[in-house]
Amino acid sequence: EIKRSSTTKGVGWMMDAPLHYRMADWENVCVTDSRYVPLGVGRMTAPVWPADKHISIEEAFHFAACAKRIGKLASIEKKRHVMMASAGMVESESGTSDAPIFHCWKVLGCVDGLTGSALGIAVKGGFDTTVAWLCSTLTFGGQTVVEAIEHRRQWTEEESHSKLTELGQVDPSDFDCRPPGYEQQESETVVHPKPIPEVLNDLRKIVEENPNDPILNSVSHEVSFVIDTLEYVKSRLSAQTIVESNWKNRHLHVEEMSIGSFLNLHCGHNNPFSDAERKRLKALLVQATTQSPRTPAVHVV
Repeated sequence: EIKRSSTTKGVGWMMDAPLHYRMADWENVCVTDSRYVPLGVGRMTAPVWPADKHISIEEAFHFAACAKRIGKLASIEKKRHVMMASAGMVESESGTSDAPIFHCWKVLGCVDGLTGSALGIAVKGGFDTTVAWLCSTLTFGGQTVVEAIEHRRQWTEEESHSKLTELGQVDPSDFDCRPPGYEQQESETVVHPKPIPEVLNDLRKIVEENPNDPILNSVSHEVSFVIDTLEYVKSRLSAQTIVESNWKNRHLHVEEMSIGSFLNLHCGHNNPFSDAERKRLKALLVQATTQSPRTPAVHVV
């Protein structure tokens, strides 16, 4: 995923974030306010589709730092609210903070990366885990969108193999991986990962409704960069050329730059595959062993 103009040394290994992001976290300041920020880095702009075909490693780490800062401030606000509530200084019907930064992170942390993990889980894992989350979304997430299109059109697995020209435009619902009736399963503590278009709408609404909130304004750059990056992800995965490429990868149509078919499992650790997952894996393995030697790989996650 990382574009060639970036420094890719060590990109295949666990990497430390650039020093200024680690120092900003240690100093407990916004990513643009650390004393160690190199000139020009603080005002980095998010990639824009279609001008940017790929992201840079610098943009990916900046996204990770921005998300981490939003989450950190939300955590501080949550702890402050709990302390004040225990002292009887505030009342809240839901028992949680009403601060805009808390609601901002509550939405952002649940954004679905289309490859089996929400952003909040990746942020807790560190800068490099968040970079991997973003790159995985851009590399494999489009196949999840294609799968959703095929399900929306109610095609069988066999029919999907010959329907490239009938895919049509991507609908916002194609980013939604939540099961039918998910609303009845959710509560204040249990939620499903939220689709990118819904998260973008919610984040923009929070920003628009709280123009004078001091904490939210202090991370205006971070929130804007995260929103713009997620908008880039949505626009890129919705582009017709990208949809076509992901369809070919999903169905193992041999191309020079194929990345293979992505199979996102929902069975959890050491649990058996579902019937549908087992059937699809078997079909992919049969296809991969009966086509030419250049057939791409099958990626099981």
